[in-house]
Amino acid sequence: MDDYVDGTVKGASRGHNGGLVGYQMKGSSIQNSHSSAAVTGGDYSQNGGLAGLQSGSITDSYAIGSVAGGKKSYTGGLIGYQYMGGSVTNSFAADSVTGGISADVGGIAGVQGSGSVTNTYARGKLTGATGAYLGGITGFQNTSLDPTKDSFFDQQTTGQTQGAGNLKTTPGVTGELTKDMQLSKTFTGWASSGVWSLVDGQYPLLQWQVPLNFAVSSATPTTVVAGNPIKVTGQVKDATGVPFDAVTISLSGAGGSATAATNTSGIFSGSVAPTQAGSANLKAVLSGYKTTTIIPITVKPGVVSKVTLQSSAMTLLPGSKTSFTGRVTDMFGNPIPGQMVHIASTGGTVSGKTFTTDAKGEFSGSFTASANSGTANLTATVSENNTTKEAKEVLTVLGTPAGLAHANVTQTGWREHWNPVIGATSYVVYLNGTKMVTVATPAYTFIGEKAGTTYAVKVTALSKSGVVSGSASDSVTTVSPSPAPSPTPNPNPNPQPSPNPSHSPNPEPSQSPAPSTTSPVPDATSPVTGFASLYWALAGLLSMLTGISVLYWQRRRQDSK
Repeated sequence: MDDYVDGTVKGASRGHNGGLVGYQMKGSSIQNSHSSAAVTGGDYSQNGGLAGLQSGSITDSYAIGSVAGGKKSYTGGLIGYQYMGGSVTNSFAADSVTGGISADVGGIAGVQGSGSVTNTYARGKLTGATGAYLGGITGFQNTSLDPTKDSFFDQQTTGQTQGAGNLKTTPGVTGELTKDMQLSKTFTGWASSGVWSLVDGQYPLLQWQVPLNFAVSSATPTTVVAGNPIKVTGQVKDATGVPFDAVTISLSGAGGSATAATNTSGIFSGSVAPTQAGSANLKAVLSGYKTTTIIPITVKPGVVSKVTLQSSAMTLLPGSKTSFTGRVTDMFGNPIPGQMVHIASTGGTVSGKTFTTDAKGEFSGSFTASANSGTANLTATVSENNTTKEAKEVLTVLGTPAGLAHANVTQTGWREHWNPVIGATSYVVYLNGTKMVTVATPAYTFIGEKAGTTYAVKVTALSKSGVVSGSASDSVTTVSPSPAPSPTPNPNPNPQPSPNPSHSPNPEPSQSPAPSTTSPVPDATSPVTGFASLYWALAGLLSMLTGISVLYWQRRRQDSK
């Protein structure tokens, strides 16, 4: 029990060669033992990581050394040849197994003639020369004994798809992918035994191997520029001090991450590239366990990758002021302190031409717009290592609407128009100080107003952000109503009576035309109001009196006959 062997075992042809024993006799036992010895045998030999020829029992043990045999040899990861009721339980083999011509090569046993293999797994590479039988668990198996139960092999690392080399299907044996061999749920039947440590991300380990001892031997350099690698090396051993292979180390810290796996000497080496500037801890963690090593590191910002610039207001009034801020970062977004930034402007002036970033990589200043409306530009530039990075902000100086004027004036309305304003999304129109309407285009038509009235119009421009410009003013007077036309007077408003006629014998009276008894009628389209109405009433009365007078004198003339 509790035996351990390291080194090299070499055997001759027809020999029994094992990492622990050459020949394990019936009734003997190997328990809680392991070997990392490399075992080599000749032709016609029996070769195993723990025992060459086996008829005893092997439990809770493993081998992590390579095993090789010659022509027609029986070669396995744990035992070469099993017979006379030998047994292997709760054990595993993890290194390569190689056989010569017509050899029987298996991940656990070269040949199972009489015996059993239960709760085992193999993951070492299996190779053989011409005519060799290769199997994930057994090279050649005597099927009449149904000797294998609840055992597994890694199809990818062993290079095999059959559990036994001489059988297409092997009851009790399952081939799995590497990822599934490192999942605890694959080995649910083993959990109740209390023998195994099943941790996701690792091959199963025997409980007496845990905890694994883990140490980082070096980490260089410990001060790097963001994105540059830190190389970490170390070693993993099991609880007995034996170097352990194929375990994964996770490296992480300051935004970087990587993994490394131990080799057959338990040594790992990996590189991780942190990306977050500042002081940090790099962690090396044995995957699936709580074993962690902390390595203090310092990460410096990289070269300038980006410059940002932002104004607190994008639309200004002429002569007004706004503040701006900016930031300089590397390709990972780390702020770069102490960096000089040059600021240029058009359409106004800035509070300085050069600025230096603070600890957060930021700079700030102010910009004052000129008196002219239109666009203004701010440009931040950083030059480093023959590389230039810049950022721009385009601002709008919102001017007062120009060219406000009116056209098409009538008694009840008119059209107001003005020049478009850069940066305006709408315009607000006021009439006599009262807001009338908001329009999207630079024109508005007034309707329904009073004739002969003077109105005060004002217009302001409005930006998308709600900035209101100064107001432009206009005065307009609607058309007055047309005056009434003057009436046409009667040409003989006051006729005189004719003198007495001379007596002529039986004169025939001439027929005078009947006098008009109606008054002149004014033009229907002309208004009749005020004095004009009185005038026409008097004219009508005078015309009537004139007609009566004419009739009177005609009657007198007839009576005098």
